[in-house]
Amino acid sequence: MKQLFTLTVAVLVSVMSFGQATTLWELNADNGNRPAYIGTGSLCRNVAFGIVNGNKRLYVPSREGGAFVHILNPETGATIGQLPMGENIVTGGLWILNAAGVSEDGVIIASNMANAAGSFFKAYAWKSESSDPVNVLNAALPSGARLGDKISVSGNFLTGTAKLWAPSWNKDGSGNAVVYVYSMTEDTANPGSYVFNNTPQVITIGVTGVTDYTVPGVAPKSDGSFFWTNMGASIRYIDQTGFLTENAVPGSIAPIKTSSVRYMGEKNGQEYLAYFLLASNCAEVISFATGDVTTAKKIATTTTIGKETNGNNTADLAVNLTGEKPVVYLMVTNNGIGAYEIDLGDDSSIRKISTSEIQFTISDNQIQLEGTDAKQIELISVSGQKVRMETSSSNISTLGLKGVYILKVTDYSGKRSVAKVSL
Repeated sequence: MKQLFTLTVAVLVSVMSFGQATTLWELNADNGNRPAYIGTGSLCRNVAFGIVNGNKRLYVPSREGGAFVHILNPETGATIGQLPMGENIVTGGLWILNAAGVSEDGVIIASNMANAAGSFFKAYAWKSESSDPVNVLNAALPSGARLGDKISVSGNFLTGTAKLWAPSWNKDGSGNAVVYVYSMTEDTANPGSYVFNNTPQVITIGVTGVTDYTVPGVAPKSDGSFFWTNMGASIRYIDQTGFLTENAVPGSIAPIKTSSVRYMGEKNGQEYLAYFLLASNCAEVISFATGDVTTAKKIATTTTIGKETNGNNTADLAVNLTGEKPVVYLMVTNNGIGAYEIDLGDDSSIRKISTSEIQFTISDNQIQLEGTDAKQIELISVSGQKVRMETSSSNISTLGLKGVYILKVTDYSGKRSVAKVSL
């Protein structure tokens, strides 16, 4: 069935301003409202953002008082509830639950943390907040690896294009950092459904001079390349083949002891990254010329979320790109969790100056603009990944895509319009 959408959208223009982070909310010891699920026992270490069944959500795995994934309202930080755990489904590993991510089509993924020879690295999927988890990865732990301290999820789970990225806390036998990437395969027990393949792609990162391999972070892009860091190395760019480029963020911008790097996307020839900075217990955002992190400049720094002891140096970030300005969520172990709106300064601080109507239809696996060609049409996932782009066209394919996406249309005068679409 063909549906016609008439959308009033804002035409956006850049405004010169200094980049900054505005605190939207913080739950921490200083404010006297640190959540019980964060606690002080280093049992809560990660956070994820996504749109699940049409609702924007934060998901926080914790082992305080038992193993649960807590559901938060990202606008306020208020706890909504917990994901069902089922009966004897979530098991195994040193910690049965530790890290989480959300696929681009709104499936929640959480993993254990495994570090012992003979153990299994496991992941579980929730297709809704009321469904029991399903074990979708049960992989023998690679020799010498420690997996599940951090995960990243990219792609679409329901169509089998999702990937689970798991950087190892430990170096391999040759002294290299390693990232394990689990792609999907058809679930033979449930035709038409998918699970993660238990045999990963192994990406070896030969960074020299690193003595501290702990708290690794990986931020994938839609083309298969990614950004990587750990406590002993600066942020590096790794290409699609796993080749470690010479591109490293200058230490004067992002020093070592950064972790939990998250890719925020690309705009106007600039890419954006957020990361946790241990020295200040805060998040920072940098921008750089596309493909060249050596040109990085600092865009924003959040407030310090707390000064409580965090002996493992663990923290996590999530990003929300569904609004006019991006929001970064920071969770620091034993300290708290907060939300920060990022003003990207002269790169993309924006205001509305006029409105116009765009009409488009969604049918036959494509979005069709009505009555106009565009210089560029883009579909961007809610995690900031550019998944489709067309130039000099009036339509863009949606084949294989499910979930919520941002439609960005640039006309021949350079004006941009954006819309949220559900596929």
